[in-house]
Amino acid sequence: RLPGEICLSVSPYAKDVPVWMQSMRAQGHEFLLDLPTQTMNFPMTDPGPEALMTNIMPEENAVRLQKVMASSTGYVGFTIPNDEVFFESDKDFVEPVVKELASRGLMAVFTKTQERTEFTKLIKEEKLANIVSDIHIRYGADINEIVQRFSAAESISIKRGSVLLVIEASPIALEELKKWVSNLNSKGFQLAPVSVLAR
Repeated sequence: RLPGEICLSVSPYAKDVPVWMQSMRAQGHEFLLDLPTQTMNFPMTDPGPEALMTNIMPEENAVRLQKVMASSTGYVGFTIPNDEVFFESDKDFVEPVVKELASRGLMAVFTKTQERTEFTKLIKEEKLANIVSDIHIRYGADINEIVQRFSAAESISIKRGSVLLVIEASPIALEELKKWVSNLNSKGFQLAPVSVLAR
C-alpha cells in the first residue's frame, strides 16, 4: 500500500527473501538487501554468521559477501546499518568490499548520518554509487518524533532540493508514512527512487 517510489530493504537472513523480492518488484518498489556488518557494540549486538568483520581475514569477508549476494537476485544495492563500524575500519578491509560492489553496479545506502573523509575518497575513486541518509527514524520511535522528522525532511528538501529519509519499519511508522506521502504532492514535493539520488 506504499507508493512504488519508496525503496524497501530486507535482511538476507530473512525467510524466503526471493519471494519478498518478487512481491516488491511486482508493486514497483526498488529492492535493497541489508548488508550485515560488524556492529558498534559487538558481540552484544550480533550481526550474524555472514557479517563483514574486522577480526577475520579480508578473504573470509569476500566469501561472506558472496554468500549474502547469492541470497537473492534483482536487488539494486545494499543498506548499510546505522550501528556499523566496519566501514570505519582499515582500508585493507573496506577497499575490497567497495570494489566488489562497484564492479557489479550495486549501490550503497548508508543509514548512519555522518560523513567519513577517507571512505568518501575511496568510494569516489571506485565510482561506487552511494548515498548517506539525512534523517533516520529508528524502530520504536513515537508518533511525535516521527512527525517531527517528516517535517525536518521537508525542510531539508526545500533547502537542498532532495532528502533521503530512512525508516526502520514498525506499525506506527508505516501508518504515519502512508499519511505523510499521501499529502506530499499537494505540498509540491515528489517521491523519487533512491537509485536516482545515489547516482
